Amino acid sequence: RDEAKTAEMQQRSAGPALRRLIGAPGDAIVLPGMQKIEFRNFSTVGAPDSMAKSGVLYYEVELISAEGHSQFGFASGAFKIGIDEHVEAAVGDDDKSWGLDGHRECTWHDFRAQAWPCKWATGDVIGLAANIDLGKIAVAKNGDWSSSGCGVVFDSEKIKQG
Repeated sequence: RDEAKTAEMQQRSAGPALRRLIGAPGDAIVLPGMQKIEFRNFSTVGAPDSMAKSGVLYYEVELISAEGHSQFGFASGAFKIGIDEHVEAAVGDDDKSWGLDGHRECTWHDFRAQAWPCKWATGDVIGLAANIDLGKIAVAKNGDWSSSGCGVVFDSEKIKQG
């Protein structure tokens, strides 16, 4: 499969191997040789080989196009993956993950959306950090951790479980 070849190339490059975790094949394309993803339908992409039980995790997403709905966040090891069909669920849509959606301006966790005052647009760079030991998830927009909606957005004992 092309997805498996792309993941193998990413692992050889010493970066995290991104792959489609939920959604029909072709709904999210991880472009070979780079850490870019083309979303064609609602799906979930992640780096399940980069799971951690302690410490701090950080990644950034640059919004090349701000069309549609996208949720970014973190998931525990119990987050269900390997669903090869279109489903209306993503990170934050269960009790095992925490998601942020700057298009609809809400946070997602445990099947619930909460209003969140942070709007994303094309060209924005979104930084996400999880401090597993403290049980906190924080977000930055264009390097700013203190503007409206940025900083710590989730504080939960569940995050400490990794």
